[in-house]
Amino acid sequence: MKSVSNKIKVIVLILFLLIENGCAQEMNKIKGTIGNEKMGKDKIVICVLGTKACMPVKIDTSMTVKYQNKDTKLTDLPFGLYLEADIIDDKPNGKTVKSISIDETKTASTTLSTFSSITFLVQFKIKKKGSDKK
Repeated sequence: MKSVSNKIKVIVLILFLLIENGCAQEMNKIKGTIGNEKMGKDKIVICVLGTKACMPVKIDTSMTVKYQNKDTKLTDLPFGLYLEADIIDDKPNGKTVKSISIDETKTASTTLSTFSSITFLVQFKIKKKGSDKK
């Protein structure tokens, strides 16, 4: 009975993560990191968390954010920096950043390691329960 409830808990957790990621994308709020590719003065690359997708987006060249207590142009932000951006999908012009916020305390590696830790704990619990049956 407990193994069934554990499986249900795991499925609910996975569904929650998928729904959260899907909702973030549908609302044109992108959570991701700065990509490594340089696209010129009016574009940056955003790598969307939870996917392997990276997309170039147009930016306002005068837009800046506070990074290390300095106003920094979006094209000067370092690779892997966590961000949340509101995107406008202008069909003829492509995707354009409307607003952006960064979090210097998060990077792609910390976000992925958190997810990996959760996955490890779930797998450990399932294996531990399976070994009790012997």
